[in-house]
Amino acid sequence: MVSHYSYEDPVVNPPAGSKHLHMFWGNTGTDETTEVVDPNASSTCEGGVRNKSAYWMPALFDGQGRVVLPKNIITYYKTYGLMQADGSEDNVDPDALKDIPEGLQILANKDVKWKNKFSFTINDCPQVESSDCWKDKIQGGAELLKFNIKMPQCIKTDAAGNPLTRAETGMPINSHLAYAKRSVHDPESSGAFLGSNFCPVSHPYRIPQVELVAYYSTAGGGLGDWKLASDIMSGSPGGSTLHGDYIASWERGHDDSAMSFMVACNANKDDCGHGTSNQQLPERFESAWGTVIYDGTTELIDEITRPFIFGQPSATR
Repeated sequence: MVSHYSYEDPVVNPPAGSKHLHMFWGNTGTDETTEVVDPNASSTCEGGVRNKSAYWMPALFDGQGRVVLPKNIITYYKTYGLMQADGSEDNVDPDALKDIPEGLQILANKDVKWKNKFSFTINDCPQVESSDCWKDKIQGGAELLKFNIKMPQCIKTDAAGNPLTRAETGMPINSHLAYAKRSVHDPESSGAFLGSNFCPVSHPYRIPQVELVAYYSTAGGGLGDWKLASDIMSGSPGGSTLHGDYIASWERGHDDSAMSFMVACNANKDDCGHGTSNQQLPERFESAWGTVIYDGTTELIDEITRPFIFGQPSATR
C-alpha cells in the first residue's frame, strides 16, 4: 500500500525545477538522501520488515488535476519463460537465479538495454508515444486503469564477478541494468548462441524480475486528460512516460531468510506468499482528517468512494 508522496527521487535526484511528484510504497523512510534504505524504518509491504525495499512511480493526476490514490498495488517477484513463436515457453535455469543485491538501485524506463514494448503497459496496451489507447480506456468507461511495470532482471558485474548496485561513475544512470531477451545470437560476443530468455553477456547476473502493478479506479475522475506527473513535467502524451524505481532491501543472510525463500520460490516456479506474516501497516497512510485509507488486505477501503484526498497539488517542483 502507499506509504507517502514526495517530489524527491533517491535514484535520479534531479536539480530543482525538474522534479515531479512520486508515489512511494514499501520502506516508509525513503527520501532524497536514501542510497541504502533506512534499516530502522517500517514497511507497508506484506511480510512487514522482512521486505524493507523501496518502490515508487510517478503520481497519477485525473482529468480535474487531482492526485488519485490507487485502489491497490501488487508487487510481484517473478521468473518465467518467454513465449516462443509456436506458443511454447522457454524456462529459466533455476541454478542461474541469484539473490537480489542489497541496495540495488533500479530505474526502469525506456532507456534500459533490451527493453521491449511490453515492459511497460497500461490496461495491457504497450506503452507507446501516442496516448490513443490511454484515452480510449478512460473515455470508454473502463472501471480500472492497470499500470504494469516490469523491471530489468539482468545486472552488470565488476571484474570480480560481483553485481553492480548502481551505475558506474560517468555512465548513464541505468547502464548497469538490462532485460532478458528472446534472442538466438548475442551481437556483443561475436554472435555467440544464447538460445532464448537469456541475459546479455554484458549483464550476466540474473535475478527474479520485480513487477509493479497499480490499479486505479476512474470513477468520479472526469473524462479529461489524465496524466502522470512525469507526463506533465515533460509535456508528453498521457501515460507515455510510465516508469518505476526500486531500491532493494530484504531480510537475508540465513537459509530461512525472506530473500532465500523468495529466490527458491522463483527457482521452483512456485506460487508463494507471506502466509500469515502479513505485518504491513494499514494505519500508516491516512487522510488529512485522520481516516484510515487502506485495510489489512492492502486494498482501498470501500468507504473511500472518492480517492482524491490531496486536492490539486502541483505535478512538478
